[in-house]
Amino acid sequence: SHPELLDWLAQRFIDSGWSIKAMHKLIMMSETYQQSSQTSDPRDPDNRLLSRMNPHRLSFEEARDAWIAAAGRLNLRMGGRPDALFASSNTRRTLYALVDRENVPMVMRTFDFANPDLSIPQRTETTVPQQALFGLNHPFVVQQAKALVKWSAQSPVRRSDAEKTHFIYQRLFQRRPTPDELASALAFVSVDE
Repeated sequence: SHPELLDWLAQRFIDSGWSIKAMHKLIMMSETYQQSSQTSDPRDPDNRLLSRMNPHRLSFEEARDAWIAAAGRLNLRMGGRPDALFASSNTRRTLYALVDRENVPMVMRTFDFANPDLSIPQRTETTVPQQALFGLNHPFVVQQAKALVKWSAQSPVRRSDAEKTHFIYQRLFQRRPTPDELASALAFVSVDE
């Protein structure tokens, strides 16, 4: 839909000496790349004019990394030996998790993990109940949620429940809770006490 843009990007790529790093930087620093996914122009519902970012579902690896990062536990160390995927001490990016080609973990199959024996240019994207159940019940996700709550309470000054809720919303959604969300969260916490 944008042949002139593609031609311009191709010329920039050539002019930069075929530098993929420079191309990544150019694209990521563009206003288009940094746009919100909120619909901003009713005349462009299919986003052909690139008026917003198209929302997309995270892959399992991205979701696992996001859960660990939200809990403030992500280890960004690069390289080294792989660790078991759900080892309690494994807070490294999923890229560094051990994948046994003979026995791919069932959770990875549930989230459409590509066959490690084949070259697969694009993954299938299914939505099945087991994916939601993993997010609600798996001990790994529970561990990250507990770590986030513990982190929200850590402060030189004791935080109120409202301040903890604000902290958690900021970590998870990069925004403050709405008044209704805050009231609902405080009501939920008060039931526990």
